[in-house]
Amino acid sequence: MGIIDNNDPRRLHLAEEIANEWNKMGIPYAVVNGLRFYPKEIGRDLDIAVKIQDVKKLSNKALEVGKAHGFSTALMRWSHWGLYQLVLLSDDLECSLPLDFLCTESVWRAKAIWLMDSNTLERVIHGDDWLGPFRISREGQFYKTYLRTLLCGDIERFDREYPLPVEIPINATEKVKSILGNYINLLTKMTAVDLKSEFPNILWKMQINWVLRHPLESLKSITVAIKSRINRHLFNPAEIIVISADDIDEYIDRQNELISLAKKLFIELKIVPIKHRMLYFEKLKRYLNPPVSEFVVILLLTYRGSKRKTQSEKNNMRDNSIKNEVIKTVISRLIERYNFDKEIV
Repeated sequence: MGIIDNNDPRRLHLAEEIANEWNKMGIPYAVVNGLRFYPKEIGRDLDIAVKIQDVKKLSNKALEVGKAHGFSTALMRWSHWGLYQLVLLSDDLECSLPLDFLCTESVWRAKAIWLMDSNTLERVIHGDDWLGPFRISREGQFYKTYLRTLLCGDIERFDREYPLPVEIPINATEKVKSILGNYINLLTKMTAVDLKSEFPNILWKMQINWVLRHPLESLKSITVAIKSRINRHLFNPAEIIVISADDIDEYIDRQNELISLAKKLFIELKIVPIKHRMLYFEKLKRYLNPPVSEFVVILLLTYRGSKRKTQSEKNNMRDNSIKNEVIKTVISRLIERYNFDKEIV
C-alpha cells in the first residue's frame, strides 16, 4: 500500500467538518481506523463502519462539504472487497481525503475466518466513544487493526503501526476469546518481537484451528474470498492509459515525482516503458493484479518514433508540462469510470 502525505492540514480540517455534518444528520456511523495520530493528523484513509443503506446519504453530505472546502472532484466505486470507496480530491490536485465505507460483514473477513456477525456489526456501527468530532468504535478499531492483522498473518504491521501488547476492549473480549481461544495471549501478553520469533507459523495454526471448529462458516468465508477475487479482476481492474512520446525518457526521468503525486490522490500509478509494441502483453501482465486499496492506473509509455529531443531541448521544456499532462489524463480517465453519480448506491 502507498503512503499519502498525511500532514496537509486541509485533509484533517475537511474530515472534521464532514464528521460535524454527519453528526447533525443523526445517522449511525463509527470510524474504526485512521485516527491513531489524531489530532496531529489523520491516516492514509478513514475506515467507517456504516449500514449499506446509509452510504448514499453520508457520501452526498461528504461531497457537499468537500465542495465547500476546495475538494470538488469525487471518485466513487464499489470495491469487491465488500465496501464503498469515496475519494475527495482537492481542486489543485495536491491532496485527497479517502473514505472507506465498511458496510458489509464480508469486508471484515480474515481469510477462512468469518469475523463479523450482524449483531456485532450493528453494535460497532453505533459506536462506543468519541474522539474530537468523530464518533468511533473502540471495539471496531480492535477488530480492524489488531484482530484482523493477527488472523491475516500480517505480523510486520505490529512493529510499524499497532504496538503490542494491547488491552482488549471489554465489549470485544467474549468474541475475541471465541475466535482465538488460547492464542489470545499473543495480543495481550507478547511484544511484536516475541510474536515474530516464537510463532513464525501462527497464521496457519489459527486458521486451521478455526476451520476444524467452524467448517460451515469457513466454507462461507473461502467461497466469498474466491468470488471477491474474481469480481475484483473483472470489475475493479487497473485502468490502462497509453501515452506515445517522441522520447519516453522524459517521463521515466520524472516517474518518482509522478508516482509520489499520484499517491497523494489515493492512486497507485505504475509506469511501464515499452519500446516495442510486441512487448505490450509480456510487460503488462506483471502489473494486472486487482487493486488492494488505491485506484490503480497503469501508464504505458510507447516510443512514437519521431526524432528524439536533445538534452538542450529537454531542459527548455516547462517543468510542469509532463506532470500536468499525466495527472490530468489519469484523473479524467478515473472520473469517466468512477463517476460519483454513477457509482453511488
